[in-house]
Amino acid sequence: MENYKDEFLIGRKPVSEALEKAQDIEKVWIEQSIRGDFEKEIRKSCRSLGIPLITAPESKLNNLVRKSNHQGIVAQLSFVKYHKVADIIPYIFENGEIPRIILLDGVEDVRNIGAIARSAHWFGFHALVVPMKESARLNAFAMKASMGALPQMLICREKSMITAIQTMQNSGLKVVAGMMNGKTFTEVELSGPIGIVLGSEENGVSNAVERQCDDTVAIGGIPNNIESLNVSVAAGILMNEVFKTGK
Repeated sequence: MENYKDEFLIGRKPVSEALEKAQDIEKVWIEQSIRGDFEKEIRKSCRSLGIPLITAPESKLNNLVRKSNHQGIVAQLSFVKYHKVADIIPYIFENGEIPRIILLDGVEDVRNIGAIARSAHWFGFHALVVPMKESARLNAFAMKASMGALPQMLICREKSMITAIQTMQNSGLKVVAGMMNGKTFTEVELSGPIGIVLGSEENGVSNAVERQCDDTVAIGGIPNNIESLNVSVAAGILMNEVFKTGK
């Protein structure tokens, strides 16, 4: 297994040059007191490239790069190349395959994301969709938890999960939300082109995302004092049900 290690770009010139070259970047942090033309240009570049930009106190940047001379800006290089849902679906169909996609609505634990990617690759899912905001970084911990699966999948980063779901639906995919109060496996059609939405560890799938989905599904169990399954465990069970349809 590859020894993954997070790599950061530190300082104004390295970060600006990386953005100009459209280098694969996971996230950018800018010190909250920075104003003026530089801040505006960084914000514009991140917006156009779909890169999350975080305004943070100086202490956060110091912790990220161990108090290096960061000049108020730090960027983490990405381990994966990010795509858009609108681009990958035609690619999957053109390869003669049935699209199967996992969408993560606010999953913020890096190890859960890595474990979900590992299961997704095992069960033949093509892609993982994450939001620009309220999502864990795909950092070294996520890479290690995925056991090498993340670089082998199509990873999409979308500004709006609602728009991503609409794009999938317009392309012929059924999108199903994993919910505590969803339907049983026998009540939901899981074959064919499909997207499975999984919610955050704390709040589950958001109301707005659930309303956009075509259906819901729940994992049955014995009633007890455990509120829910870990999201990566739930993901594996749901993906196995899709896999068993065989088509």
